[in-house]
Amino acid sequence: APGRANIPVAATDDRTVMVKVYASGGENALHAHPTEDHSFIILQGAATFYDDEGEMATLRTNEGILVPKGSLYRFHAVEREGPLVMLRVGTPNVAMQDRSATRVSPSGDYLQGDSKENRTVELKVLEGRHFG
Repeated sequence: APGRANIPVAATDDRTVMVKVYASGGENALHAHPTEDHSFIILQGAATFYDDEGEMATLRTNEGILVPKGSLYRFHAVEREGPLVMLRVGTPNVAMQDRSATRVSPSGDYLQGDSKENRTVELKVLEGRHFG
């Protein structure tokens, strides 16, 4: 079943930490964060990451990737691996910035993370239970 959840863990002016859970799918629209470097660390499942030229890597438990600010990327959960659970660390804290500059499409237009354009479906399947 589709769906996802973003669970804030900690934040300062300079950093955000959240757990991201995907029953399937992922951040499927190619996008960039112009002012934020961020890392993803796989806690459960697997994810395939893509840039504007195609597939970059498939990561599994205890593997991670650093996405420098301005880099176009997208990812999706590898469904045969079960639900995807990732730790996401971003710097600086995008909540402290102008929202319109935090996530952009390849054309440079603002792209809301939880929008239909980003193929978002609210997570209901794992509600109340995020780790398998």
